[in-house]
Amino acid sequence: MLIQIVLIIKDKEVLYIGSPFSKEELSKICKINLSKKPIQVSENIIYLGEIPTINEFEARYEIGKCDIDGERINDTIKDDSAIVYKSNNGLFVITGCSHSGICNILEYAKKVCNDNKIYGVIGGFHLFDVDERLKATVNYLKEMILNYYILVIVFF
Repeated sequence: MLIQIVLIIKDKEVLYIGSPFSKEELSKICKINLSKKPIQVSENIIYLGEIPTINEFEARYEIGKCDIDGERINDTIKDDSAIVYKSNNGLFVITGCSHSGICNILEYAKKVCNDNKIYGVIGGFHLFDVDERLKATVNYLKEMILNYYILVIVFF
């Protein structure tokens, strides 16, 4: 199965993103474990799998189209995920682009790891617009900082 993401602007294809390799090609050079569910990678490392929408202000939206086995469908990046390091001080969350929403990711990490303390988070948040989503995210993070002294490092 080959999955390619196509960014379309004004009915014109402008960019293909995603892996240029099929699962079969990759499996020849490394071990692949595709999962929508969380996976315990080691004693302290958890892969979160598919992140559910927990906060209404972080609902998923289409960012382009996805070609899966020759069929073009809307892409809401459901395969966006994160990794959690379980430390003695709390959870340290490592994200990619956070298309599923950083607050959704943090809430899901707390649920999966059965720990309400987020010690830190690093990664991209993709908060480009000054809108209600940004305001709600800032308020959420402020609350976390006040309660747990969270370390936040953001890459845009």
